[in-house]
Amino acid sequence: MKEFIRCAVVALMLTPAVSAAQAQEMRPLGELLETAAAPYPSTRCAGWYQALMEWGGKKRFGDEAWMTMDTARRSVFLHSVLIFNQESGNTMETDVELVAESARNIADLYLARMRSNYAAQGEAYAQDELIKSDMFVCQIVAELALAKVGDLDQ
Repeated sequence: MKEFIRCAVVALMLTPAVSAAQAQEMRPLGELLETAAAPYPSTRCAGWYQALMEWGGKKRFGDEAWMTMDTARRSVFLHSVLIFNQESGNTMETDVELVAESARNIADLYLARMRSNYAAQGEAYAQDELIKSDMFVCQIVAELALAKVGDLDQ
C-alpha cells in the first residue's frame, strides 16, 4: 500500500499542472457566436454585465447608466433561461439556478481579468481588447434579448 501511495504521489508530481489561467482563458464572444450552445451568448453577457456593475458600482456609474445596465443584464439573463428551458426538460426554477450559476462563474472570470488588468496597468478594461469586443457584442445581444422578452419593468 505504501508503495502505491509513493507511486501515486510521484505520478502527480510529474504530471504537468494546468494553471487556472490556462484552463479558463476566455475567448472573445464574437468568435463563439456560431459554435456555442444557443443560450451561451446571453448567459455570457449576463455575466459580463454583472461583472461590470460589480466593478464600477452604482455610485460611479450613476442612476441612468446603472438602470440601463441592469435592464440589459436582466433581459439577457431571462432570455438565456428561456432558450435553455426550451431544450432542457427541466423546471423553470431549475434552469434559473443553472443559468445563474453559469453567469456567476462568467462574471468571476471577467472580474478576475479586470483585477489583473488594474493591478498590471491601472485600468480595469479600457485597454483590454476582449472586454471591449465583448462589450460591443453584449450590447447587440441585450438589444435582441430585450426585443424578445420585453421590458421587464412593465
